[in-house]
Amino acid sequence: MTARATRAGLVAGLCALLLPGASPARAEASVSVSVSEPLIQITPRYHGELVRVEGMAPAECAVVVKLTAERRDASYSRKRKVGPLWLAVDQVRFGNVPLMYKVKSTGALDDLLAPNEQVRYVLGRRGLIASMTAPPGLDRDVYLGEMIRIREQGRFFGFGEGPVSRQGTSFTTTFYWPPDGPPGRYLVEAFAVRQRRVEGSAETDVEVRMVGVEAWVRDLAATHGVVYGLLAVLTAIAAGLMVSVMFTGKSRRRARPGAAPSH
Repeated sequence: MTARATRAGLVAGLCALLLPGASPARAEASVSVSVSEPLIQITPRYHGELVRVEGMAPAECAVVVKLTAERRDASYSRKRKVGPLWLAVDQVRFGNVPLMYKVKSTGALDDLLAPNEQVRYVLGRRGLIASMTAPPGLDRDVYLGEMIRIREQGRFFGFGEGPVSRQGTSFTTTFYWPPDGPPGRYLVEAFAVRQRRVEGSAETDVEVRMVGVEAWVRDLAATHGVVYGLLAVLTAIAAGLMVSVMFTGKSRRRARPGAAPSH
């Protein structure tokens, strides 16, 4: 670099600092997040889990917390009314659908975040619908909205506006894992929001893992399908024999000896 170019660069930098209206780029807000249960173990007594999420964000920022899981394709039946009955006419296949998606915030997302920020960071219904795919020619907003509603009823999707508590720079909220939530690794993200845009974020993981008999059965089904099938058949036969023996024993106990028939 020549001396003239160096001097020009220094002058340009000084002008940027001294001229009215010139301001340095806004620094990213400092955010942290952690969970109370980084490992959820599915046992025979598992009935769901309530996990506490907490962290730090600048006091002047709003906070949005998102929970997501692995994304896959999902198929749903499309129904049509035929006379008095609703019948399934075909299957609609959606792409890039998260197994679980939940978001909570300190206020209404439309008030906190610009629409393009919701889409960019996949936050709220708008961001979630924009992130998924649907067959061409389909009213994607209507059908994806209905699919989201179905998953909300199963407590796999959730949209909470307000249940993130703030106290100074601290924030807390909770997420519920349903009993039939699939094992795997989940991502928890926290976003600091100011002037309708994301100013900073942080993330952490939650792992859901089967242990004990459930883990053994799942692994057997996945890696030794023939053996799993044979065990399932033998278990069904054994259960049938046990029921048969129980009912036969009860019938014999109820029988009473009677007088011999006369001729």
